[in-house]
Amino acid sequence: MDSLNDLIAYLEIEQDDKVLDLGCGAGGIAEYISDETGAHVTGLDNAASAIDVAMDRSGNKRDRLTFVQGDMNALEFPEHSFDQVISLDTIYWVADIDEALASIVRLIKPGGRLGIFIANTPQMDDSPSACEPRGTWVAKSLTKMGLDFDAHDYTESFLLFWPKMKEVVMDLYDDFVAEGNEVIFDSFMLDADEDYLPAAEAGKLRRYLYIVNAPDDLE
Repeated sequence: MDSLNDLIAYLEIEQDDKVLDLGCGAGGIAEYISDETGAHVTGLDNAASAIDVAMDRSGNKRDRLTFVQGDMNALEFPEHSFDQVISLDTIYWVADIDEALASIVRLIKPGGRLGIFIANTPQMDDSPSACEPRGTWVAKSLTKMGLDFDAHDYTESFLLFWPKMKEVVMDLYDDFVAEGNEVIFDSFMLDADEDYLPAAEAGKLRRYLYIVNAPDDLE
């Protein structure tokens, strides 16, 4: 929650701003941002079931919450539609990072901002610079595009999260089975054991928030 509140502050989201949440899932974060700021938030997700859940839960807030099914690789909003755009651990799913970021930036009003949270788990043979704030694949693409951005490091809290997450999930194993959700248990354990914990032990797990300033004179 601290990092989410930081995001709101860094992006300077205010009442009546128009925000796009890319990969919103069931819309919990979009709803929180709107509740806290009064902004109108549009959540986009590729899963129709997630959009249905978001719409059902937030039906009494339709004046400031919109949820649509859509593909991050084929954004269909008009240019300069939003004051801020956020991608919270969802930018991984784009087919081409350069094309995706160019498409996203076109949606932001001149002087607006883009917020991107990523967990960076570089391969063991990557150079040490790939772990640094301006050495990640996202940072390199932003730099290539000539965009001005700041990187904020959330690695310390992220490192504490994964061992605790694994411990809690293991404690809840019987509940997952009883609910018929063993596949979710397996997914959590796979993430921890094959991705995040090994990267943490190798000193290569990082978590960054990128705050990107859209150009003042977009063409």
